[in-house]
Amino acid sequence: MCPNALCFDVRTAAGFHSQLMGVLAGFSFLIIATLLVASPVRARDRGIEAGIISLVATLVILLASAFFYAGAAAEQVLAPRAAIIVVIAAVDAVLGALKDVRVTA
Repeated sequence: MCPNALCFDVRTAAGFHSQLMGVLAGFSFLIIATLLVASPVRARDRGIEAGIISLVATLVILLASAFFYAGAAAEQVLAPRAAIIVVIAAVDAVLGALKDVRVTA
């Protein structure tokens, strides 16, 4: 039996999205660690400060998005509250993904 007219359970999908955001945050952390440890030269001498700051911001945003999705997955009753939490998490995930995208003309 379908939980709603679209046969889509937001809580189940939110759990998978939470895992995806956690994996993406892990990749961001791995890149940060690689950039900081890859060379014995100090990070300041290589000019990667802006990249590190951007990656840390992306890491924090993706972790927050994973937290929001996990909260939506933990909802006991499929309610408008769960849908609102999923929308907030999706906006947060898009901000994390677009944080490093720059349009050049």
